[in-house]
Amino acid sequence: MARGRSHEVSLEEYVDVARPKLKWIVRWPSGEPGGRRKEKRFKLKTAAKAFKEQKEIDVLNKGAERASVHSDAVDEVKWAMEALAPLGISIRDAVQAYIDRHHELSASVEVGVAVKKFLESKERDGMSKRYRDDIRLRLERFVASHGKRIVCDLTVAELDRWLTGLGVGPVSRNNYRRNLGVFFEWCARMSYCTTNPMRRTSRAKKRPTPVGIFTSENLKVILGHAPDDLLPALALGGLAGLRVAEIERLDWSEIRFEKGHIEVAAEKSKTASRRFVPMEPALKLWLEPIAKKHGAVTAHRLNERLSEYRAILAKEESKDGIVVRPAVKWVSNGLRHSFASYAIAREESADRVALWLGHTSAKMTFEHYQERATREEAKKWFSVIPVESSTAVKCPKRSVS
Repeated sequence: MARGRSHEVSLEEYVDVARPKLKWIVRWPSGEPGGRRKEKRFKLKTAAKAFKEQKEIDVLNKGAERASVHSDAVDEVKWAMEALAPLGISIRDAVQAYIDRHHELSASVEVGVAVKKFLESKERDGMSKRYRDDIRLRLERFVASHGKRIVCDLTVAELDRWLTGLGVGPVSRNNYRRNLGVFFEWCARMSYCTTNPMRRTSRAKKRPTPVGIFTSENLKVILGHAPDDLLPALALGGLAGLRVAEIERLDWSEIRFEKGHIEVAAEKSKTASRRFVPMEPALKLWLEPIAKKHGAVTAHRLNERLSEYRAILAKEESKDGIVVRPAVKWVSNGLRHSFASYAIAREESADRVALWLGHTSAKMTFEHYQERATREEAKKWFSVIPVESSTAVKCPKRSVS
């Protein structure tokens, strides 16, 4: 039997070897412009015929409804169908997309407003002040150029152009990308945008560059000539691998000489996670003579004092024609980098050293510090002790003019 026309309800015989019990099929108009006809299968002709008759009544009623539609509306539907046809989109899909977009815009906010709320949420979440300050600086630069834009309006192409236009190196650019990614991920959870557009932006390619480290001879000079107010910071950087910001927040009570470890509290860590760093025997020898029960470990104006000391170290000191203090060329983050490099060489375990450093990934530790030093060099580094202490690599008496 031939199929009925698209606007009619039809009843036909049906054959399907996979479903032999189904013998009859009823087809009827979908009721949507350009929509496919709907259909239902039956075992018995009587049930199929009854269903067909009901559908014919429904179709007649729908036709009456359409007949009452104003001719201008009909013309608009025709125009919409013609305009959407090349795109393969139905009127229903187009209308739904418009509704979704309207809801998205209604829920979204300006970038500046979202950033303010985001930073407040990070403080409530207990993220460290250092982390919040770091992400705030980068987001403020983004707000300066996009603060009045609606979050959901920003496109991947726009964000890519902004990142490439920063005029910074690949590492800094990727840091901006990571921070913005965290921000937009939060925006998606707040329904300010449907997805995180930063996921589709380009990551800058960077060539791995070896980190700079000091030698054990450098460490002898650095610690051996350090004034008392700087010695703890320098020793903790070189023999425990602590970050300068962590050392600034450290209290003497958190250096557990009796237990043999240093506690870096979560609120004082860059990653807001608590960790314990074992104390090297050499580190104990440097710190015990000047240790206190409690109070700040570091000097007042630490960064300024370190800059002054670096300037002193840069120049050789001689007396009566004899070099009493060789010059040391300072390496950025050199003490922490040195500790990490020598620790990996000695321990042969990036995972263990990553925990001591507070890295979230051992991969980062491995890529930065593997094969930067030998086991013999590591032994010399961790054997640097004050001149008054027994037999290891000894340093001169500490005196800095």
